[in-house]
Amino acid sequence: MLGAGLIAYRVYPPAQQALAADLSLVFVAIIGLLCANGFQLAHLYTHPTLRSPLRRFGRAVLAWSLVLLVFAAALFFTKTGENFSRGWVVSWFLIGLSGLAVNRVALSALVRHWTRQGRLSRNLVVVGAGLEAERFIAMVEASHSAEVEIVGVFDERFSDRRPVVAGRGLAGNIDDLTEFCRRVHVDQVVVAMPAQAETELAEIFRRLRQLPVAVSLCPDLKGLPLENCSIGRVADQPVLNLVERPLSDWKWVRKEIEDRFLAAAILVLISPLLALVALAVKLDSPGPVFFRQRRYGYNNQMIEVFKFRTMYTDQCDAAGENVVKRGDSRVTRLGGFLRKTSLDELPQIINVLRGEMSIVGPRPHQAALKINNRYYDEIVAEYAARHRVRPGITGWAQVNGWRGEIDTVEKAVKRVEHDLYYIENWSVLLDIKILLLTIVAVLKRENAY
Repeated sequence: MLGAGLIAYRVYPPAQQALAADLSLVFVAIIGLLCANGFQLAHLYTHPTLRSPLRRFGRAVLAWSLVLLVFAAALFFTKTGENFSRGWVVSWFLIGLSGLAVNRVALSALVRHWTRQGRLSRNLVVVGAGLEAERFIAMVEASHSAEVEIVGVFDERFSDRRPVVAGRGLAGNIDDLTEFCRRVHVDQVVVAMPAQAETELAEIFRRLRQLPVAVSLCPDLKGLPLENCSIGRVADQPVLNLVERPLSDWKWVRKEIEDRFLAAAILVLISPLLALVALAVKLDSPGPVFFRQRRYGYNNQMIEVFKFRTMYTDQCDAAGENVVKRGDSRVTRLGGFLRKTSLDELPQIINVLRGEMSIVGPRPHQAALKINNRYYDEIVAEYAARHRVRPGITGWAQVNGWRGEIDTVEKAVKRVEHDLYYIENWSVLLDIKILLLTIVAVLKRENAY
């Protein structure tokens, strides 16, 4: 739609007379962003929709029409419509419709071609070794679908089962599956077990929820949390999606663009500040400028997080076993100021540019973090689920008052609850809200020491 707006501007001279070129670019960009979000809300970027040019084409036309209607209404209520050529808007709409049709046909052909080549194939893991699993595997194989490839079969009662299921070797139990998903790219896990095994299914679901994969159940089930479930299909077989993959489809693309663009822009803007802080750290106390600490990142992988050093070199806690408390003697004079203003976190922009962190996301925790002498994941059952996305420099928990020392079970639970809310409700607008609230939180300096 960006191209349609620019073409309409070029081919319709009155538009060039009514509106400057640079201003027109701004409005074209705004409409383009609104259109992209409208198409996302209309589910026009899903694989089945992209594969068929006519599938939900009416929704695409409706979404495009609504975006321009909202734009026209905004011009009317702000009394700025006289600055725009109606001919340009009409031309834009018609060219946009034509481009939409051509785009859907071309994209559909490309998606089908890539599907036949296996380039869009999803790696599928099946959990189960009974009749349900055999039936599901047989149906997937009989469909000869190029969309999915079964890369492994696992079962919790691995030692009691026969070694072969539907002609495929049984690869291990759920613990083995967890490690398998961290070594091999897996898109979806389908649990094919009898619905009567409610207790076993609930435990399997709890353990699979910590992995950054979509989890589905085939066939029916009872007694499991179904609040956010949805019906999906694998090779035309119905499955129940219990957990959606975080930041799936175009959400991941938008998040990636947001992170890389903001990180690059912020790095350019704060380079002088980074240099001043680095010099101050060097002059304040002997030792390196940066402090590096291993923390949990995406999919429970360990990453090395960068911070400005705020403690005396001989008292730095690389493992994170001793949480910094108010008035901690290990913190340098300058370090106290850096921690209160969160300036010590700025070097994590490097982690964002390296693809290890995001600007906004759950904060990365130290590997040895304990609450009341117990590890975090021993206190909060769903702790590992917060690692389904990349950690962030700031997050939803931090701007809602759960920042600073974690010294009680309540604080631990609340942080994880807020992190999971963010993962399940992510949007660009939510990230913008968190960034704005972060500025307020930094100015208040609450729970920062």
